[in-house]
Amino acid sequence: MSNRFGKLVAAATLGTALSVSSFDAFASEISDLFGTWTGTWTFAAIYGGPGNTIPTGPYFTRPVSIDLESFNALTGLYGHVFIEGAPVGDISFLSVVGDAVSMQVTHPSIDATRPTAYFFGTLGNHTLVGDYDVRGYLFNNAQYRGPMSLASSVPEPATAMLLGLGLVGVVLQARRRRSAAD
Repeated sequence: MSNRFGKLVAAATLGTALSVSSFDAFASEISDLFGTWTGTWTFAAIYGGPGNTIPTGPYFTRPVSIDLESFNALTGLYGHVFIEGAPVGDISFLSVVGDAVSMQVTHPSIDATRPTAYFFGTLGNHTLVGDYDVRGYLFNNAQYRGPMSLASSVPEPATAMLLGLGLVGVVLQARRRRSAAD
């Protein structure tokens, strides 16, 4: 894969399919998002439907991870949402336009037939920041909404270089031992 600057990113050898470079490039393809994203969701309950935007409950922060796979035509899913390690939603729609990212999520515990949550955000330097909104018209007339901040599992270039140098060292040491034994 290559990023929009045409430089090859060896992400596949690092254990991920994510190809957004560390040069603050923005995604131009959905495949740029594939991989695991981890972070937090800070949210509050809002009662009375989408017209009322004032939180009526305390704010909560929960660990979140989003596992974006390649599109599975059989299931119609792009991936899954996990909150506190438990699977809570299936990503049924994913869109990337420039650095803007949007997702539709179906929470089977609320309604398995239509999207019940939405994420709208921006993709930056290995980060995905936006608003995650669980629609409340299906869940006690409450809406749970708040900012979500995620980071990809792509190692920094310096980490990748240290890993490569370590592997070169292991190979050189093995050659020395082999030549000393001969």
